[in-house]
Amino acid sequence: DYKKNINVMKQLINDLAAGKKLDFEKVKFVSDSVYYRISTITNLTEYMNAVKDIDVYTYRHSINVSIYAYFIAKWLGMEESEIKNVITTGILHDIGKSRIPDSILNKRGPLLPEEFEKMKEHVEIGYKLSLDIKCINDNIREGVLMHHENVDGSGYPYSLKGDKINLYAKIISVADVYDALTSERVYKKRNTPFDAFKEIIKMGYSKFDPKILTTFLTNIYVYYIGSMVKMNNGQIGQVVFVSPLRITAPIVSVGGRCIDLSEKKYFRIDEML
Repeated sequence: DYKKNINVMKQLINDLAAGKKLDFEKVKFVSDSVYYRISTITNLTEYMNAVKDIDVYTYRHSINVSIYAYFIAKWLGMEESEIKNVITTGILHDIGKSRIPDSILNKRGPLLPEEFEKMKEHVEIGYKLSLDIKCINDNIREGVLMHHENVDGSGYPYSLKGDKINLYAKIISVADVYDALTSERVYKKRNTPFDAFKEIIKMGYSKFDPKILTTFLTNIYVYYIGSMVKMNNGQIGQVVFVSPLRITAPIVSVGGRCIDLSEKKYFRIDEML
């Protein structure tokens, strides 16, 4: 199902890049698949690693963001209709990139200022593309438009602050950054979830809504218990426990002994398997 959804997203985005209108039937197919199948997931790493091809990042990213957004909305206690809307926002959040040149999207180095300005246009392009779907509500459109706004006003396109930012956008913001950190890209290796937790905490509550970020961090780590990992010394281990007080440093079983990464600083997880 995950691979099928990626192929549907690929067709959707390629159609948009070719100048066609947004096909809501494809959006609904992916949205329904995520909503009705996500509850069967017990190991996020295995699910997200089902497709490792870097070239499909653009399509896979939208699926992953919708999955993380589903979890966040559920943990926030949102109603079913709202959760479905949040999933749809995740699927649509980056559709504006279909009109951004590949030379910018897949550049291996940092973007030049003028390239970054061009990249930033994707949120407004995505909003305009979403107008082709008359049956979705304005919260979804605003979620697409505002998902790069930061609560301290440092985001784009309008430098909005706090409550001025749409709730869906705040949820997608956390999901978007987390998936970007934990995904393989043409210009960087993927971070482990535990390193991603460090990065996202460092970005902190100036960028993200405090309630949404706290909700995400206090729930997501559980899904990595049981994951197989490769350590920096080459040994294979398994995450056996993650303390809610130290989510960046799990306890890993390696070679028959348990290693607390909060104490054994010279050990670290290099890769999720």
